Amino acid sequence: MKTILLSISVLLGAVATVFSQTATIQGNVQTNAAGDQSGIQVVITGTTYNGLTPVSINQTVNTDAQGNYSFTYNLYTNPLYPAFSNNQYADIMVKLTFNKSGYDSKEILNVTANVTPVTIENTLLFPTGIELYKPTIAMVRYDTLGQYPNVVWERALDKNIKTYIVYRLEGSQWVKAGEVPFTAHGIFEDTDADPSKQYEYQLQVIFEDDSKSDYSASKQSPKIEVVVENGVPRIHWSSLNEISRIDPLLIRKVLLYRSDSPQGVYEVVDELDISNLTQNELLTKLSMIDKTIPAAGTYYYRIGHEYYNWIDPRNHDLKIESGPFILAMSNISEAQNTETSISKINSEKGISITPSQSYIQIQSNTKSSYTITTSSGKIISQGTVKGSKAIQVSPGVYVVKCGTDSKTIIIQ
Repeated sequence: MKTILLSISVLLGAVATVFSQTATIQGNVQTNAAGDQSGIQVVITGTTYNGLTPVSINQTVNTDAQGNYSFTYNLYTNPLYPAFSNNQYADIMVKLTFNKSGYDSKEILNVTANVTPVTIENTLLFPTGIELYKPTIAMVRYDTLGQYPNVVWERALDKNIKTYIVYRLEGSQWVKAGEVPFTAHGIFEDTDADPSKQYEYQLQVIFEDDSKSDYSASKQSPKIEVVVENGVPRIHWSSLNEISRIDPLLIRKVLLYRSDSPQGVYEVVDELDISNLTQNELLTKLSMIDKTIPAAGTYYYRIGHEYYNWIDPRNHDLKIESGPFILAMSNISEAQNTETSISKINSEKGISITPSQSYIQIQSNTKSSYTITTSSGKIISQGTVKGSKAIQVSPGVYVVKCGTDSKTIIIQ
């Protein structure tokens, strides 16, 4: 697969060099059958700008024997640069359509490209009218020592599967992380992953006749971030962007673990039962405060998602052959605490943040600073409060911080 970043044309008559900047869209598309993947038609249609003039894009390229394709298009000066844009060249916005006789066509919409090459992986075409099989990842967890992510699934016994292929998302590209034969347990330990990072995975199967399944929905391990506010560790176990990944029908509890070393024993210091919460109620409980931290020092935290036994979306039990992985563990996050936090917690214990119709009610027994921000990060109110204070707001989602307390509030 070749990446073309720029082209230089030499005009011999004028003995001058003309510089042009190009956009490259490249990728790989295959049919679900084994063998030569050439002859898949990739149609690229869309628009860009040459100054203030719209320019249409309509080009067709074909794949090589491995299913690779590449499209390069000249870029023009951005009409919004520099007043409204930091990009000197206008984006191209295209639709990719993949066609091959006997196979269902597939479209990828709104692909934007500029000087950085765009790579589109894991595109698969299936014969017209075929019933697709799509595997399911049960969970992604870190192992007991927190070193490597484990991708766990339940093997499908009735599908004539030969191999499971595991893909890891790196940047914008899906990279093959490994493969597991059907005869092995339904688990892949990603020993090449960086233990300090969080990864997203997809699963695909190869059948006995060497045909391929569709790709599974992507899944990642629980994510944890820790910040220290006035000496008190606050553990964010999810965010507004990730809340759609948390399903109270599948996850029973969120458990908070703490250790005094990365490889030490992690003990449960708090837990949150989310089994009866709605998604909106979850939005108000996306972080925990470690109220039992003993003294100043460096501490390490992990979050565990405790699943029900029927964690497979098909409502099948996760069989023991895949391992007893009912608890999905997060990455490890470090909190450096420079002062004993117990006095801070006790002095600000009387803080409460509650919604009331079109108001956010803040109450504090001591004088405390507060801020109210929208879910996009815009501050709409800040100041100090001692006693009770009501701030009128419009319907929406707000993050309210008062002293060491923080809460996500939904006003409907």
